[in-house]
Amino acid sequence: MAEQETTGGMPETTPNGTFEEWFDSQPENVKTLISDHEKGLKSALESERGNTKALSKQIADLQGAAEKGSELERQLTTLQAKLTESERHASFIDGAASAGCTNPKAAYKLAKADEDLWKRDGSPDWAAIKETAPEFFRKAQSSGNPGSGTNTDPSAGGKMHPMDELMRRSIGVL
Repeated sequence: MAEQETTGGMPETTPNGTFEEWFDSQPENVKTLISDHEKGLKSALESERGNTKALSKQIADLQGAAEKGSELERQLTTLQAKLTESERHASFIDGAASAGCTNPKAAYKLAKADEDLWKRDGSPDWAAIKETAPEFFRKAQSSGNPGSGTNTDPSAGGKMHPMDELMRRSIGVL
């Protein structure tokens, strides 16, 4: 990975590989900052999952107390189904990045439409999803030349916007 010096004095790496590769190449202070931030996000996620489970239990308890065939029972059943679907969606999106999925929204719609793309335990079958729609797992390709194909491409003789030029010079790209 190419390194360049920013005006702030902290080296940055050009993102050519995976996040993990980029993360591993960072200095310890950057890794610590990111890890601490990630811990907070994971804690918030676990708290939300706990709240969802508690809400699900409350709905189940109310369903048991509701009269069979009543409007209340029907509404609670509908609410329980929405809550279950919401948790399934959140879990899918949470696992999409680690599975290498670059389009989790489309992949979820595909998986939702095809029950064969789920494992018995209710988790997504990422191998089956990838086999069905490999385009959701392709890494974005970059020419490495911002502005390529436009009249602002400096390598093609195009004139760059003054602000683009100022920013690129400040980070040492020009």
